[in-house]
Amino acid sequence: MYKDGDLCALLTLLWIYFFAIDIVVTFFVAYIDEKSQLIVDNHKHIALRYISTWFIFDISSTIPFEAFSYLFTGKIGSGLAYCLLNMLRPVAFEESESSFSQGDTICCTLCWVYVLSACRPRNSIQAASNFVDRNHLPPRLKDQILSYMCLKFRTESLRQQEIIEELPMAIRTSIAQYLFLPTAESVYLFRGISHELLLELVTEMKPEYFPPEEDIVLQNDASSDIYILVSGKVDVLTFRNGNEEVITSLREGEIFGEISVLCNSSQPFTVRTGKLSQLLRLNRNALLDTIQNKPNDGRIILKNFLQHLKDSKDPSFEDLVFEMENMLSHENLDMPSNLCFLSSRGQSQLMEDLLNMGMDPNVGDSKGRTPLHIAAAKGSRQCVFLLLKFGADINKKDEYGNTPLWEAIAGKHRSIARLLYESGARFDPQNAGHFMCLATQRKDLDAVMELLNYGVAINATNHEGLTALHVAITMECPETVNFLLQNGADIQKPDSKGQTPRALIQNHEQLFTALKDPSNNSDLDHRIKILETHIRNRWSQSQEDHHPACSVGRFYSQSLWSSLSSNAHFRRSSGSHDSNDVMETELREKGTSFRSKSRDGFKFSPSRVVIHSHHPTKHNLPFTQRGKLVGLPNTLEELLIVAGMKLGYHPTKILNKDGAEIDDEDAIRDNDHLFLVEDE
Repeated sequence: MYKDGDLCALLTLLWIYFFAIDIVVTFFVAYIDEKSQLIVDNHKHIALRYISTWFIFDISSTIPFEAFSYLFTGKIGSGLAYCLLNMLRPVAFEESESSFSQGDTICCTLCWVYVLSACRPRNSIQAASNFVDRNHLPPRLKDQILSYMCLKFRTESLRQQEIIEELPMAIRTSIAQYLFLPTAESVYLFRGISHELLLELVTEMKPEYFPPEEDIVLQNDASSDIYILVSGKVDVLTFRNGNEEVITSLREGEIFGEISVLCNSSQPFTVRTGKLSQLLRLNRNALLDTIQNKPNDGRIILKNFLQHLKDSKDPSFEDLVFEMENMLSHENLDMPSNLCFLSSRGQSQLMEDLLNMGMDPNVGDSKGRTPLHIAAAKGSRQCVFLLLKFGADINKKDEYGNTPLWEAIAGKHRSIARLLYESGARFDPQNAGHFMCLATQRKDLDAVMELLNYGVAINATNHEGLTALHVAITMECPETVNFLLQNGADIQKPDSKGQTPRALIQNHEQLFTALKDPSNNSDLDHRIKILETHIRNRWSQSQEDHHPACSVGRFYSQSLWSSLSSNAHFRRSSGSHDSNDVMETELREKGTSFRSKSRDGFKFSPSRVVIHSHHPTKHNLPFTQRGKLVGLPNTLEELLIVAGMKLGYHPTKILNKDGAEIDDEDAIRDNDHLFLVEDE
């Protein structure tokens, strides 16, 4: 049997061994820095902090003084000296007690939470929990919401941002430089830029905290912010075949979100925190405003970004790298968000910001294409409307002679082409034949029709003297040949080598046979309507001598074969009229008024409507907001364009006076009141 003293000594030894294990474990336990409120998990920092605080007391408390006494004297040590040495253990226990009492702390916390919940049932945590339960959100989202709100309460007590915003700008700048400048200098995007620009960017950065497992940016979402990791850990993920894959983990000083900001595209990846993290957030508009007056630094940023994309060797970035290299190849494109690039992405809002800052709307890329060229080719109505508003050159040619109107026609964006034409866009008569031949060479009959509709002569020639009929015969396109012949193409017009379409067609036996058979022509009815110009807008220019083609329809009096045989109907004398006059004369002979047809033909008097810029439920508006009387266009899309120009905003819906949406132009009557509103 053990004596009471021996049992006490044994328990003391067990207690000492427990403290010894605790000392070892403490070297691997992270702690929260009281000043920065950040988790420190660096083993070196943990060891330095522990050794400089409680390590001596913990070591002293684990020395078995009684055991040493028993070893040397055969008796368990006692007396005043041993009592003083044993006093070191309560001191160490006081520090350790903070860990042991966590269970009690949690219990007390739960009690206080219950009391607060009873007194304030609508507190934020309870409201968030009810929201999650009500909408049956998954547990992961519930954890993210509660973690965020807990972190919000925790950081609110620091009042960091509130204190910084109350300080003068000079002090705020100094604080930002002290806290964030070393981190910003390590970011690849800002390497090589001037120190002045870096200081300005640092001042615009906002620190933010994110709890673990929170999504900062989501794949395929648009982001307007760049994030720099100050501390913590974030994972870059992607979703493939419905599965979530971790691509990489970012370290301190690395950046994300720059692809979406600089390229105005969606996010290619999802970024999620792995633990409590501090980030610096830089808004896109703040970045653009800062580098507006430093184009050289903007070019350096763009080069750094391009090199980073190349180093990543990601196949999905190949097209983006090509676009960025084209931007850098032009000496005037020093901004990472130039108008040409934004126009190709349809970023009308950001374009408006840059135009308001004074950027030239006619700036071109390396091939002379202006933002209006690109917007017309892409079919971006808002961008075209915006560029016209800021005075873009509507007839400017690129190095190939292409104009915005041709880009819209080639891209089959009819409403854009209509808007450009009514805003003053015209084809140069010396270059119009090139577009006719190009459209014919592409076998694009719709483009040929549109060119004729916008005033291009059917017998216009290119630099080689070729007409569209020459090209159509060479390309062996029977339908295009039929269309051109029906609409007045001169079969005897020679090119620069003296060769006529008539001679060419006889050399193409298959095409000649197809045209010779009258059955191939029985179903053809290529009819071009006159382009109405009743819609007026603020950019309209004088029409002068350029008018759209008025003529066109089928020559019903004779077949194509007879025209090929005699050519009498198409041959012109020196005093003959053009094809438009011939067609008009023929229509009159048949008793048909040239402007007396219905909606499917030519309009004699267009309908008029009153457009309003407010919802029909709003009454008692001043007289200036009562509405504007305009001519009714052919389509609802054109009406939206006209309303945008007249009223100064971008409507998307048309309502009647009862608030019902109109989706068919046939439902609109003369003198109707139409209310054009934006999406709610």
